Amino acid sequence: MGEVWQARHTTLDTRLAIKLVVADGADATTRLLVEAKAAASIVSPFVVRIFDHGQEGKLAFIAMELMVGETLAQRLKQQGRLSPGETATLLRHVAQGIAQAHSLGIVHRDLKPENVFIARTEAGEIAKVLDFGIAKSQMSQGVMTQTGIVVGTPAYLSREQVLGTRDVDLHADLWALCIVAYECLMGRLPYRASTMAELFAQIAGNAVERAATDPALVPGFGPFLLRATHPDTSLRFANAQEFSDGLWRALLPHAPLPSWGAATGRSHRGLAGKS
Repeated sequence: MGEVWQARHTTLDTRLAIKLVVADGADATTRLLVEAKAAASIVSPFVVRIFDHGQEGKLAFIAMELMVGETLAQRLKQQGRLSPGETATLLRHVAQGIAQAHSLGIVHRDLKPENVFIARTEAGEIAKVLDFGIAKSQMSQGVMTQTGIVVGTPAYLSREQVLGTRDVDLHADLWALCIVAYECLMGRLPYRASTMAELFAQIAGNAVERAATDPALVPGFGPFLLRATHPDTSLRFANAQEFSDGLWRALLPHAPLPSWGAATGRSHRGLAGKS
């Protein structure tokens, strides 16, 4: 959508990140406004903090916290895949961030490795959710969520999003987070498609079910994957905490379950060898 720059607040002398978008149409401006309002309403250490937004001529902006680190996509590109401990810890952070969003009636709709930032802090690494530009909430109803329009990054869309069989709700985020978990563990997506039509056919079909039987998967992750992507949403995990607890137990059955709300990421390196 645009560029992100490091900036200095001229009166407070603090450093911020500024997201700049050329507002050459109503859609770009609306997306930026949705992102700013959605993210600013979420108070969580696992969601990027928003301080201000506005527009100067054709240039719209969001002022947000400046973070040091890398996106999950960058880490995967560098490492190929993550250990079960690192995957469970980082995605537990993400789950806590989107749980807070869900409690406010906000569905992210575009969870993917590029929208997860692994910030280095004094408490250790903390994963933070970025980019609520296509979030579905009361503030975006009638503007960004018209019937028949598919939004989100295709490979992370849920079965019901592809088929258009139900309104988008929190299950879409949990599906996407499950695909991210698979990608972290395997270093690739569960789909192998050369066209959008082929990809959608695999998402709506049984590609994930086949992926769950891959012998290279961490023991215990296959059943988790099947439940998290069950065609019947009532048989999936009910919320982000239940999802995260299930992922932790699938990947680290012998490790104690962290308390919900714990912000530190220091321990995941120590769990790297556990499964």
